[in-house]
Amino acid sequence: MQTLSDNNQSPQRRRVLISAFSTSPDRGGECAVGWHVASRMGRYHDVTVLYGTNDHKLPFQQEVEAYLAEHGPIHGVTFHAVPHPPLSLWCQKLHDAGFWATYYIGYAAWQREALKVARKLHSAHPFDLVHHLNMIGYREPGYLWRLPVPFVWGPVGGAANMPWAYFGQMSLRGQLFYGARNIVNDLQKRWMGRCRSAAETARHIWVVDVAARQLVEQVWHRSSSFALEVGTTGRAQASIKKRLAGQSLHLCWSGEHIDRKYLPILLHALKRIAPERRPSVTILGDGPETERWKNLAEQLGISALLQWTGKIPYRQALDTMAGCDLFVSTSLMEATSNVVLEALSFGMPVICHDTCGMSVAVTAECGIKIEMHSFQRSVERYAGAVLRVDGSPSLLEEMSRGAIRRHEQLGWDQKVESFARTYDEIAEKFGPRAPLKEKV
Repeated sequence: MQTLSDNNQSPQRRRVLISAFSTSPDRGGECAVGWHVASRMGRYHDVTVLYGTNDHKLPFQQEVEAYLAEHGPIHGVTFHAVPHPPLSLWCQKLHDAGFWATYYIGYAAWQREALKVARKLHSAHPFDLVHHLNMIGYREPGYLWRLPVPFVWGPVGGAANMPWAYFGQMSLRGQLFYGARNIVNDLQKRWMGRCRSAAETARHIWVVDVAARQLVEQVWHRSSSFALEVGTTGRAQASIKKRLAGQSLHLCWSGEHIDRKYLPILLHALKRIAPERRPSVTILGDGPETERWKNLAEQLGISALLQWTGKIPYRQALDTMAGCDLFVSTSLMEATSNVVLEALSFGMPVICHDTCGMSVAVTAECGIKIEMHSFQRSVERYAGAVLRVDGSPSLLEEMSRGAIRRHEQLGWDQKVESFARTYDEIAEKFGPRAPLKEKV
């Protein structure tokens, strides 16, 4: 079988339709997934990208068109904005008013509109393959799997539950929210028929983490492969982290101050460390839990170790991170935190839970992963990990080198080339285009 050559050319340029509702060159998160994958895939195939138009908060279409006007068209890539139907716009307003569940109703309405557009495009000039790229949550696979062409899906995330053993240190609001989410999530994974139908139709499914793999393989009985939904750009611009004898560690923690980010694990871990060996910590960000966490630090007697920056500009936050030795993520539930990849780009080893996308992104050469068992076990293991690095300057330097290597392994270019290889394998395996007869 042919494979991609060194000059980044596919053995055959195929017509690929990508559904990426959130796409923008100016934003992170889901928007970055849509933009970086779609814009790079033109190196290998002729790509049409269906994405969401402007709404009252997120001007995707304006940002895409402004980029293309300034930089010119991207070879092999056509961006096709799909307007929001009225139901989608109304659901956005209800979501902003606090009815958060209406988001999925509105998003599904947009996906139905995208299917109408896709049918017309396919009738005029048939596609060879369809890829549902984002949103990455498993709850909404869209409808393009109904087209009569091979369908691929992912990276898929959102399957992880909040561990019940960690509820004790949450706010009451967090306990109620994540408790309800756990129950609903378990029901949705088993009973959402359209998700199961999309999985049964898919020729390939990429998953973000172990929880998503378990959903795909144990509930939907399909195979899967890992692919993080985030990526890095270019080479890491960092110097190797080194410590002089007697110099204390300087840790960095960053994220929105909400329950699932679970900063109290680090605060209690600092309390367990002997005063003469405690590191200083810079805490970036803010949120609804900031004051509660500050009060906890005061009760634990560790406030003097902490610098709370509050919300600061993105570039300033990166500069602040770059000046630290070690990045600590205490998050219990998310896909892959982009800040972890940013830390790796600065040559910062990472201490994190062995869960979600971090379990794939962080390896033994660039960090220390902590098994999620219970709050007290996490506190003990985080304290032990900090002491391990503190007691071995050579380990910090070794893992810093590993962080830079890992950053370069997780690049968008490598990810997109891997996707393109899979496109080719599927196109070869399943032959020419199917006749124009839709699945039901």
